[in-house]
Amino acid sequence: MNLTVSGLHAYYGKSHILHGIDMAVQTGEIVALVGRNGVGRSTLMKTIMGYVTGEGSIKLSGQEILGLPTHTIARMGIGYVPETRDIFPSLTVRENLILGQKRGAIGVKWTIDSILERFANLKTRIDTEAGRLSGGEQQMLSISRALMGNPSIIIIDEPTEGLAPKLVDQVATLLLDIRDSGTSVMLVEQKLDIALEVASRVYVMGHGRVVFEGGPSDLQGADDVIQEWLRV
Repeated sequence: MNLTVSGLHAYYGKSHILHGIDMAVQTGEIVALVGRNGVGRSTLMKTIMGYVTGEGSIKLSGQEILGLPTHTIARMGIGYVPETRDIFPSLTVRENLILGQKRGAIGVKWTIDSILERFANLKTRIDTEAGRLSGGEQQMLSISRALMGNPSIIIIDEPTEGLAPKLVDQVATLLLDIRDSGTSVMLVEQKLDIALEVASRVYVMGHGRVVFEGGPSDLQGADDVIQEWLRV
């Protein structure tokens, strides 16, 4: 299943945030969106998921989804992990995972057991209220809950932000596992080294536009792009 964004514009009130975005996520690949804070990466994700009104086109395997309700988009096969994580703090780890399940899913790849195999911390705290988990554990739970819906594409916003180096490595490994399971990944990531490590292709955003598209090695060789759009 692939995702294609064409000529996408989005607004917050009278503020024009996205200015004609063109991008795509192909089946079985990780695509990273990088750029400085405030360039519109999170807005792009929210527009794809129907949280922000957009103009243009967003197609999932050829079917237009722009303007559909968020719950319909999710049921069509797109999972979403927001930067805010949005776990249910008063529910246990197990209950959060169960809430992520999609009824009637065909070809289930992700189950509670397969999730817990990857995250020993979640396994030992399966009956602990999610609000009592560490920030890193909550991030793992948020990603895992989205995977429980067995999406064809998962959109993940800043999964390594605020995490200890060991957990950052776990997230990178998980992203590759997700890809290898057949689920495509659209990733917003502030840490350029992680994005270059896991991504098949990279888009650089600046001022609400795509200013670069290419493979990780292409970006590493584009010193002008790194200097103008990525270095702080």
